[in-house]
Amino acid sequence: MNSRYDIIIVGAGAAGMMAAIAASDGKRKILLVEKMEQPGRKLRITGKGRCNLTNTAPIREFITHISPDGRFMRNAFSVFFNTELMDFFESRGVPLVVERGNRVFPKSCKSLDIFLAMIKTIEADRNIKVLKNTCVTDIATYEGRVSGVVIQNSGLVHCQCLIMATGGMSYPTTGSSGDGYALLRKVGHGIVEPVPALVPLVCAEKIPDELAGFTLKNVSLVICRQDGKKLFEMFGELTFTDNGIGGPITLSASRAVSRFLHNGERLTAKIDLKPALDEEVLDKKLISDLNSFGQKTDKRPQQQRNPCAERRHAFVAAGRNNTFCAKSNKNRALQTTKPNKRHRTQKTASVAEKPYANHYRDTQFRRGHYNSGRRSAQRSESQNFRE
Repeated sequence: MNSRYDIIIVGAGAAGMMAAIAASDGKRKILLVEKMEQPGRKLRITGKGRCNLTNTAPIREFITHISPDGRFMRNAFSVFFNTELMDFFESRGVPLVVERGNRVFPKSCKSLDIFLAMIKTIEADRNIKVLKNTCVTDIATYEGRVSGVVIQNSGLVHCQCLIMATGGMSYPTTGSSGDGYALLRKVGHGIVEPVPALVPLVCAEKIPDELAGFTLKNVSLVICRQDGKKLFEMFGELTFTDNGIGGPITLSASRAVSRFLHNGERLTAKIDLKPALDEEVLDKKLISDLNSFGQKTDKRPQQQRNPCAERRHAFVAAGRNNTFCAKSNKNRALQTTKPNKRHRTQKTASVAEKPYANHYRDTQFRRGHYNSGRRSAQRSESQNFRE
């Protein structure tokens, strides 16, 4: 193996592969190092295997969705933004489509097509060498500058420029295990302690078994601190899990509240199931639903019953008769209060102090569990509660 390269890139995920392609000018010698058996493992499963590539929103709106401060990306986006990214893949034979919310996907709905377009470009470039199953154990420096990397079983490999594209620590089985943080800390970089994001949230209360996997559309989720200060609010789709809440708006919320939960703070999640209705109209609708679904006894055998109706009944009954206000503690004790005389169909839940167990090792399990719940809910669209 050559012991000297112009550029070494550590990590062959989406960022690492794109960096190699962008850096190649036909002259530079580039080494792309990946510790897993194959590059782009997380890329191939992103977006439930569909790959939400980008969004067609203008740059001013786009950066507002980047946390914590999207302005950091403005200069980079002025050179390479969503239109350039779409042109990049379409010019390599990957047709794209724009779906609801200006989200861009490959027309085939296969993230594999995105991966293949990138890896084929790399393999066709003679100046890019890819090392798989190869770990970088250290970063070499000389007189305060990076001079190369130490590769396991190969020793020191020199470079003029080093790009760290090791990702975070959200999905260890795909290679995102936080190795890059340790390497950068060794050479003096300060690391902000990472916390989980884009994960379901665990509630202190026990969620009724009948609601697990049940998806609600057009609901409002608000998360507040104990002093009432609002940390997050969003309208959209929410899914109940066996121990909390998931779904798109919950995943977005986790990014805003994870650091508070990580620091041991107790937060309260308020779910307004019918935000578009005032209390008078809502009361009439609930009474009507209870009269329709709550007073009937289904005498049919279990296998002939409609699971949608049973879930809807359980959901309406829970929303009408219970307001959960549990105090978060390590034992996740359940405490309920009597319903108010006038109340909205709203569940108030104290979010558990940690939205995950065993930190990042449990993230993959929870994500997999959430997705299975989503799939079970999607198998029957009639299970979604609509106005």
